[in-house]
Amino acid sequence: MAFQHTVVMLGQLVMIVSLLVPLMGGGEEEKAKIILISLFISGWTTLMQCLLGTLLPSVMASSSYAYFIPSMAIAERFAHEDPSKRFSQTMRTLQGALMMASLFQLVIASLGVAQFGRRLSPLTTTPLVILSGFGFFSSGFPQIPLCSEVSFPALMILVFISIILPYIYYNRSTDIQRWSPASVTKFKRLSLIWRRFGLLASLGWCWLLAYILSIRHAYHHRAPLAQSYCRTERYGLLRSAPGIWFPLPLQWGTPIVDFRDIFPMLAAALVSTIECSSGFIASSRLSGLTHIPPFVLRRGAIFQSIGSFSGSMFGTVTGITTSIESVGLVGLTRVATRDVTPVTALVMIFCSLVGKIGTFLASIPFPIVSAWYCIFCCYIVSSGFNFLQYCNLNNRRHMTVLGCSTVMGVIVPLYCRLLPPSSAVSDIVLVFGTSAPTIGVLTALLLDLVMPREESDDLGLDSGMQWFICFWDPNDQTAIYYSVRFYLRHLFERVSVSFRGLF
Repeated sequence: MAFQHTVVMLGQLVMIVSLLVPLMGGGEEEKAKIILISLFISGWTTLMQCLLGTLLPSVMASSSYAYFIPSMAIAERFAHEDPSKRFSQTMRTLQGALMMASLFQLVIASLGVAQFGRRLSPLTTTPLVILSGFGFFSSGFPQIPLCSEVSFPALMILVFISIILPYIYYNRSTDIQRWSPASVTKFKRLSLIWRRFGLLASLGWCWLLAYILSIRHAYHHRAPLAQSYCRTERYGLLRSAPGIWFPLPLQWGTPIVDFRDIFPMLAAALVSTIECSSGFIASSRLSGLTHIPPFVLRRGAIFQSIGSFSGSMFGTVTGITTSIESVGLVGLTRVATRDVTPVTALVMIFCSLVGKIGTFLASIPFPIVSAWYCIFCCYIVSSGFNFLQYCNLNNRRHMTVLGCSTVMGVIVPLYCRLLPPSSAVSDIVLVFGTSAPTIGVLTALLLDLVMPREESDDLGLDSGMQWFICFWDPNDQTAIYYSVRFYLRHLFERVSVSFRGLF
């Protein structure tokens, strides 16, 4: 399971690094280093999150799309610099902007995330989680037609093995009169195996198929972008990767702080915090836990900002966010134990320190991973719809809030993706406008605040808020799962009384 989470998380990470590093003037060696550094920071942040943060079975990834527009703007500003100094200059400027953004993220995580969590009701949480799944789908599905002969088999194999086949064996196990008890136990065991490890079968067969097509020159007539996505011969990346190494902070020099780049990065940090909160909420729902309390959201956002600051020190090209694909994998496999998460973090750290292994896993063709994303987003969207059971949908006010917020979260990003970035102000607008969860939840919160309630709903019970309020108390029995394990809780309580509500 830990290996599957690592492979799934690597897809989006490698995709973002492969797009940004060439714009920064880097080659195969720089790309391999950035991939390994991002993998190391993702593992380190995941380890902090599962021991001290939310304690949810969610993997943190250094692959937030919220930072893509500011990072691309910084890279394009240094496009005419000296080629020998272009990458280091761009990286130092990017590190300085990410440092300032992570410090701002730490402030808003400490002061504002808990208040944001208290404003969320099942009515406003629904578009937040649903649009996280839709945004995730839009980043995966466009890659499928680029290499349909590999992506469609990956999609069909995963659906058949992980979804259809387990139900066939489970239905056989329920027919006790026809089968012996030993056969029933065998069918149940096979059902669990197929559901949990169908992704490995899809990866193995389709990676082998992509390799055969690559050596047979099946992609020779394709466009350069399709060839870079579909081909498996990435010998330059493997040759440039170090054998055994340890990433060092500030290896490209002293970070440069430029105020022209700070404000778009601050907007990206705010958007990343909102998107990360949606991942935490979806993870708690798919794990079968109680609703995540606001103080746990704050705790998770604090360690997210610490991970982003660590990434800016070592040299990642984006900040940290929740791996939505990992949350979808939890929904697919139904394995929500938090004991898997520390092992996943250790696997990511090991693969980053042994560079050849990390870059070999990074050579998985993107269309295979994109096909998996289409399945994972279904579980994210369904977890968002699950919150509607606490709402009264016969209320016309709630229908308006839910419909407008969902539609705005779909339409506004489609429009903003057509606008070219031209200045720092336009970058800030595009950062907010291209994030579907941010647009959806802000619209829902605004309409929920402005629209008058009906006379029969003065207390707001129709929105289901009473179901969330009962989980706000840190000392409640339902919040035991979210309490820090081992001796760490007592350690934090001894340090300061103010940490009692935080940890």
